[in-house]
Amino acid sequence: MCMTTRWLGALVILTVIGGCGGDDAKGDMEASVNAMSQPIATDTLGKPALTDPNIVAIVDGANMADSSMGAMATRRTKNADIKTFARMMMGEHHALRVAGRDLAVKLGVTPELPAGDQGDALHRTAMQELTGASDADFDRMYITHEVEYHEWLAATATAARAAAQNEELRALLDTAIPVVQKHLDEARRLQAKISR
Repeated sequence: MCMTTRWLGALVILTVIGGCGGDDAKGDMEASVNAMSQPIATDTLGKPALTDPNIVAIVDGANMADSSMGAMATRRTKNADIKTFARMMMGEHHALRVAGRDLAVKLGVTPELPAGDQGDALHRTAMQELTGASDADFDRMYITHEVEYHEWLAATATAARAAAQNEELRALLDTAIPVVQKHLDEARRLQAKISR
């Protein structure tokens, strides 16, 4: 029996909602942490359950999601450091998205999300949660989301790199992984700074 593959969108929402407070949010945060600890699914023969078209689609969705979150943060935050970080998210995730799309065209790979993927709907919900956040809560919620999201994204990109069948797709992930780590390091630095 195949394990269920983690989808990007569910984690994005759970991490954002987890920053909202309350018992329900605490449960969502615990679910988010549990989801992040699960490996990319494999089938009964140990082969990766993700195909190259799945990886291309997930990477595209991840870059779109974080770029759009960054765009929202540049409009909402009054904190200069967070604004700079959000602009970096917009620019660097957009560049990774363009590279991924260009590679998909070059290879003739049609991105295909795994069956049952809820990423788009969940991303819209996450954006609504941040839109509804008070000015006082926005920076904390956004940076908490970015830390947890990039922790998940780093693990997912590494697992996707191992699952990728195409060498050029693996090379693209090799380029993306250090960028994601840089984002994670900066998000953690900002999180520590704003929690003082």
